[in-house]
Order: sequence, then C-alpha cells, then structure tokens
Amino acid sequence: MLSIRWLILAAAVALVLSGCMSRPTAAEEIYKILENTVKDEKEFQDQQEPMTEMEMKEKKLFDEIMGLGVKQYDRIAELADKALVNLKNRRQRLEREQQSMDESKQNFEEVKEKIELLNDKDAKKKAGQLITLMEKRYEAHESLYKDYSSGLSLDERLYSLLKKKDVSLEELEEQINKINDIYKKIYADNDHFNQKTAEYNTAKLQFYQIAGININE
Repeated sequence: MLSIRWLILAAAVALVLSGCMSRPTAAEEIYKILENTVKDEKEFQDQQEPMTEMEMKEKKLFDEIMGLGVKQYDRIAELADKALVNLKNRRQRLEREQQSMDESKQNFEEVKEKIELLNDKDAKKKAGQLITLMEKRYEAHESLYKDYSSGLSLDERLYSLLKKKDVSLEELEEQINKINDIYKKIYADNDHFNQKTAEYNTAKLQFYQIAGININE
C-alpha cells in the first residue's frame, strides 16, 4: 500500500582511457569494476517500474475494500485474493532486486584490491571515500529490503484477516497500525538509500576526474 522510487546507479561512458593500447592502469581497472557494478544492478533497475505499478494497483484494491460494507463479503474476499496475488508477485520481484544487489556487492569488493595500486594520493583518497559510500549504500538497501519484506508480510496478514467473516474491527485496526508503523520505517529507509546512491554517483564522477578518466555522463 505504498509507492516508493529508488534511485539507481549512474552509468558513465569513458571517452579516453590512457592505457587503451597497453596494460590498463589501476584507475582504469577500477573504472571497469565500477561500471560493471552498474550492469550488475540492471535486474534491480528493471524491477522499479513494475513494482511501482503493482504498489499502486494494490492501493486501489485496498481503497475499494475499505469502501465496502460488511455485507459485501464475497466482493471483499475477491478483492483480497487479488491483493494477495499482487503481494506474491511483488515479493518475487523484491527477491530479484536483492539478488541483483548481492551480485553487485560481491563484485564491488574487487575495488578494494585495486586501490593500493593507485599512485595518485588524491585518487587513492577519493577511491577510499567511494568504497565507504558504497558500503553504506549496501547497508541502507539491506535495511530497506528487510523492512519492505516485513511490510509485505503484514499486508498479507491484513488481507487474510479481511477474508475472515468473523474478523473483528479491533483485529483490523491493530493490523493496520502495524502496517502504518512499518511503512514509516520503509519511507525513511528509502530516503536514506536514495541519499547514499546520489552521494555515491557524485563521488564516482569526482574520482574519474581526479584519476584522469574522461567520461561522457
């Protein structure tokens, strides 16, 4: 019952690599790893629009259910079933996103091995900052993933309750309150993740400039 937008990594195309006719420099090898990280997260990127559409669809189903009376049980149960299918599909997409981020994180570790090979002190310092930012970004996404998954579970519980003819108003209110609480955390997680993504994208371009890698943003 929420709609969030997650920032993605920015890709940069190198125009000139100083070592294109010889052994790649450490900076060029780091560039390759960083841009491959963007590719690793393509599955994550591909889920964003469908997830948003499904979130909006589920909200419409919830709003319609809330507008029905208790005597319209059959219609409520029908809509609740549709919402449960929606949630199942969203969970599948969420797992694809997480797998994509796990692959990105694993491959990003290679950057640490290349930093010590950088000769330029400023480039080495910026690369270190880049690693710190990316690690914080991965941590932010992990929190977002866990809370979003919890939110889906709470939603599933709500629609299961709505299918019960003898469900009490108190049960529904308690469940909705739990959902509202987790959504507050999800929105905060989302803002934090987007902030770290933006900071990382900026720092990456700064590293390219310091390292002398000319890129087309």
